[in-house]
Amino acid sequence: MPIVSRKDAPLYQLFLKEIKFITLKSKIDNSEKKATNFINDFENVVVDYAKLHKYDAVIAGHIHTPADKLIKGVRYVNCGDWVESMTAVLIKENGNIELIKFI
Repeated sequence: MPIVSRKDAPLYQLFLKEIKFITLKSKIDNSEKKATNFINDFENVVVDYAKLHKYDAVIAGHIHTPADKLIKGVRYVNCGDWVESMTAVLIKENGNIELIKFI
């Protein structure tokens, strides 16, 4: 009888741990992919709305992911959050928009 077939064998126990790790890793990877897709979808919907109404820029904060980028010709700024990214959006008197990070 091969040693791997015995449930108390160290190699078998290591094999079970690896299987659990691989399953957990795939769940985490899948969650990250879903989160990334959600963020991309959110950005595109907001930018499409801005384009429809002929806005030059849009400032969002719903998804807590800081960003300052050009999407489809529209400036997309997301203020992020105070807890994890410690970021905010500053709108200056002259109208300039700046994403700032607090250290």
